[in-house]
Amino acid sequence: MSLLSAGQAAALFAASAALLVLFFFLRQRARRVVVPSLEVWRERVPRRTNPIWRELAALLLQLVAAGLICAALVETEVEIGDDSSRPVVVVDGSASMEPRLSAAADLARSLEAGVVLAGEDVRLLASPTDSPGQREVGLQRLTAGVAGADLDRAVALVRQLGFEPIVASDEPLGGARVVGEGLEDVSIDEVAVSAGPGLPPEYAVRMVVTNHGPEARSVSVRVESATEILGEADLELDPGQRLERTFRMDPVEAEWVVARLADHTDDLPANDAAFALLPTLRPARAWLVSDGNRYLEDVLALMPGLQLRVIDPSAYRRPPADLDLVIFDRVAPAGRLDCASVYLDPPPSSGPFPPVGRAQDAEFTTWDYTHPVLRGVTFRHLAVEQVSVLSLPRLKGHVIASTDDGPAIVASTDSPRSIAVGFDLRRSDLPLTVAFPQLVYNLLLWARQDASGLAPGLARTTAEGIPVDPGGPVRVERVDAAGSWAFDAGVSRVGDLPPGIYQVEDRSSTRLEALRHPPDEHGTVSIGAPIPAPPSEDEAPPERPRHVLLAAGAFLLLLLEFLVAPR
Repeated sequence: MSLLSAGQAAALFAASAALLVLFFFLRQRARRVVVPSLEVWRERVPRRTNPIWRELAALLLQLVAAGLICAALVETEVEIGDDSSRPVVVVDGSASMEPRLSAAADLARSLEAGVVLAGEDVRLLASPTDSPGQREVGLQRLTAGVAGADLDRAVALVRQLGFEPIVASDEPLGGARVVGEGLEDVSIDEVAVSAGPGLPPEYAVRMVVTNHGPEARSVSVRVESATEILGEADLELDPGQRLERTFRMDPVEAEWVVARLADHTDDLPANDAAFALLPTLRPARAWLVSDGNRYLEDVLALMPGLQLRVIDPSAYRRPPADLDLVIFDRVAPAGRLDCASVYLDPPPSSGPFPPVGRAQDAEFTTWDYTHPVLRGVTFRHLAVEQVSVLSLPRLKGHVIASTDDGPAIVASTDSPRSIAVGFDLRRSDLPLTVAFPQLVYNLLLWARQDASGLAPGLARTTAEGIPVDPGGPVRVERVDAAGSWAFDAGVSRVGDLPPGIYQVEDRSSTRLEALRHPPDEHGTVSIGAPIPAPPSEDEAPPERPRHVLLAAGAFLLLLLEFLVAPR
């Protein structure tokens, strides 16, 4: 069907309107006839009267109907036809499609198709009616993003333009999937660094590595700062295997690290590295409140990385909350502490577990070796001259060791942590055993469990972007590579950034942010044969062609004009 352009339709309507108006003024009007009597005309004369408003209404309806008919003949902006050899290829623009974009471009060329890129936004790169040269210009802008793809919106847009979409993607859409041979892809899914409670303080580096390819791979994972290589580990991964490993790392003068696959190439290099911020390591600090205990002072001085302060009981003051441990040797403070504490042979009616009695030459009958303080510690025999029987408040204490007379070593289950030992170290053979240094080391680790610091939150994904304060200007600079961006006030999220470390300056703060590859954007399949996107189950029925609706409207107006026009 040959249709008119908008200009041609306007000219046709102008000509039609001129003819209708000319006919309105030139058509024959009723003539005046003089008759001897109106008696025989009384019934017919009222029905033959032609008021002017009916004539004008009829003319207006004719003009509108003519306009609708001309509009029905206008060609649509995108020609809708039955030429299925000129479809529109909807290309998934998510990060996992990076190694497949050349295949998607070849697919569009072979089908002589239009191209729509579905990323965070939907962009029409080439129309099906474009020439090969115009299509090539559009394909030059075919790039993968750093986040996901809004395929549903892209498919809906193509259908609104009147074309049937063909999806080039590695993800399912409405039950259809474009599949092919698997790609080679090993990814570092995530890296998280926490501050461990060890002595000396150290980092715990947790990483997750996955082999998405069809074959087993041997990879080397290297942890680096901006200036040096911090460690390397070799991993063997079967097809589809996901490995989670945690490594110890000594303190470094850095704010962030990157774990990357060393000397490795695959089809999706964007996920071969992951970034993490480093938490602040707190040095181990302890006080010993005693009037003299050579055993304790000597073993504490051997603890690596421990900052020890020995305080005379008469000079004792309330310790700060960031102190790891206070050891009270045969003394006890008044009031509750804000840090972990150990009470050795506490005086009567003092400490969290006040002694309620004394036993001479008591034998220990039970030990709870599952408690962290006794990890790696074993006592075949422990000789103690005198043991205090400790009170145990209901539901607030855990018995670590006991004698026939009652609890002898008790730990609290509340925070802050505390332990009471019901005997004097100097009046026992405990300091002479090989277990004593291990026991003191365990006490320090147990005390630092609440003070070692939390790991920074897992790096944000590139799909999430970086949230910023919209109340002022924003500056974002990449730290691990070149790149900087500036934004005016009103921006609440900075997106479309590759994985890396960024320094963010907004109205509220200046901080470092880590971005990682989206965990669901990995290479699993390549592009195979094109598959038409199936219609959605809740998709509305197809609309009737526009020219049919306009023609139907014109017919109804002409019918109304027939009823209105005088006869």
